[in-house]
Amino acid sequence: MSNPSRSYLTRSFKSLGFRVKNLVVLERCDDVERAEVTFDRLTYPNAEAHLFTAGDAALWTPCFSDSYDVVLRKELSLGEDGILAEWSRLLSRIAQLATHLADYRNRVRHGDYPSVIWAHTDRAWHRREWSIIPHPLPDPEDFIHYVDVSIRSHILTLNELGFGTMESCSGLKQEHTDRDPYWPYVMFDERSYPGIAPHLFTLADMASWVPTLAPHSFDVYLKVMKGDKVADAWDRLIASASTLYDFLASYRNHRVPESHAAQGNIQKLNRHDMCFPR
Repeated sequence: MSNPSRSYLTRSFKSLGFRVKNLVVLERCDDVERAEVTFDRLTYPNAEAHLFTAGDAALWTPCFSDSYDVVLRKELSLGEDGILAEWSRLLSRIAQLATHLADYRNRVRHGDYPSVIWAHTDRAWHRREWSIIPHPLPDPEDFIHYVDVSIRSHILTLNELGFGTMESCSGLKQEHTDRDPYWPYVMFDERSYPGIAPHLFTLADMASWVPTLAPHSFDVYLKVMKGDKVADAWDRLIASASTLYDFLASYRNHRVPESHAAQGNIQKLNRHDMCFPR
């Protein structure tokens, strides 16, 4: 079967709402085949996090170009599954994620823009210098008795899905009789597994929560939108986390163990560093 044409792939991505700036269907160099697509960073707010998430799910390698557009790249040794299957997998993952993000993208079309964009924070100098050392998640049973009763099951589920939490608040007055409660939020541990930050921003957009970085500029902080029904928001977050867990299963099973192993010498993780299209 022949490989898909450049125009066909460009139209397919456009139909899913993503603008393509450059696309290499197949390029052979020595014993390696390479496919690559560059998406316009201005496609819509926070598209970068969504594309990194979809690229991870498809087992493509995401990175930024020199102009901070998103590059998704796939390299194969000759004799592996054909490049047609790889393009089909990438299109399928982006289409799936676009469905899960339909409500978010509709809000954006109506002018409801996020105040924090993951890609803008990720390239800040202090984050690029930060050594992200993945570490084992603590047993939730060791801290769950500190969590507000109404959201204990939610926090347990998030941790069971591999989205390690560090802090949370239900936002309910009856659970904070000694003071005014914080607005409902959950802070995720950015060292839960390599490359989790864009996944968490994507999770927030899927669940209609508000994402930002924690006050110390590391780790990801999600909070309930003003005016939202708190109980519904927590349930929506768990449903979206479960969906995202399944969506990223291949990445978590294949890429994450390798990245964890690479940390044996306490090396800095730069999976999202710049990559310059050749």
